[in-house]
Amino acid sequence: MTLKILMTIILRIHQKYAERIIDKIILKVDLLITNPKIGRKVPEFDKEFLRELIEGNY
Repeated sequence: MTLKILMTIILRIHQKYAERIIDKIILKVDLLITNPKIGRKVPEFDKEFLRELIEGNY
């Protein structure tokens, strides 16, 4: 799912919340760029370089 699709889905529910959650996701991506080993490994792929950070319920 792309960030644009996610934003569209959340916008349908609540515009202010959508803007906040997208800002938080962008901050997490920036954090991953500078700290690539934070977050947990994605268990479905079992690759050391593939990490996930959870933000809210998404």
